[in-house]
Amino acid sequence: MLRLLGSATVALLVLSACGGGGAPAAATAAAASAAAAGSDVTVQGFKFAPLSLEVKVGTMVTWTNKDTALHVVASGTPSAKDGKFGGEVQPGGGTFTFTFAQAGTFAYFCERHPTSMTGTVVVK
Repeated sequence: MLRLLGSATVALLVLSACGGGGAPAAATAAAASAAAAGSDVTVQGFKFAPLSLEVKVGTMVTWTNKDTALHVVASGTPSAKDGKFGGEVQPGGGTFTFTFAQAGTFAYFCERHPTSMTGTVVVK
């Protein structure tokens, strides 16, 4: 019995050192989590983060407001609003979501704070 237990322990150590087959599942879960996080924009400190976001065609991007002030996401630039997307992001956790159906580079800004809050979504 002791010899069998010793063999099992050695087998576990060898598998652990080689990745043990669990690494691909962990890597896949981490990649899925990163992809999910990659489609979110945080509104905090009167800034958008990330400033530039790259997503695939068909991706739904969500802006989440962690500030105590109302923000209004608008597509285009402060001097040339283009009306492709936009919406209010209520303070304290409010969200605005938009699905990017075509490739391109989409600039956006906050209508209420246009000099300090701008960002870009690159859709490939």
